[in-house]
Amino acid sequence: MTPRTLTIALVASLTLNVFVIAAVGGAAVMRHRVIEERGRPGKMGNPLMRVAERLPAEVRGRYIARLRQEGAAVRPRMKAARAARAEAAKALAADPYDPVAVTAALDRARSEEAATRATLENAVVDFARDLKPAERAVIAQALREPHGGRRGKRAEQKPDALTPKD
Repeated sequence: MTPRTLTIALVASLTLNVFVIAAVGGAAVMRHRVIEERGRPGKMGNPLMRVAERLPAEVRGRYIARLRQEGAAVRPRMKAARAARAEAAKALAADPYDPVAVTAALDRARSEEAATRATLENAVVDFARDLKPAERAVIAQALREPHGGRRGKRAEQKPDALTPKD
């Protein structure tokens, strides 16, 4: 190898190594952020669970325990709702297409989801009976928040992909 070829190979190798190291470092940072986000109760998708971090400590534990208890009770309904949505997706993609089957599966999914939500919301109402007005106000704020998805300024700035562009 000539010195020029060796120099070019060395520069190419160093450049590639810098990119690989940056990619590994970036992946490590992203992994850390994901783990950190999952570990905080306030980052849960359901506003009724996110509100827990704003409650006083003596109420927070009982509140989370109650919602977890109710969540365990409605888990079969949530599973049925997911199964119905999967069935609807399968029927939607099937050939021949059967819109009645898709609609029926989506109706079942909505029904199960509504029943689940009603159970959880009723549990919150029952739990709030013995709370102070200020504590109830904290929980009331959760009812005003959107359910799941992205939150905060980034979510507000993100355009809706289904909205037609003018």
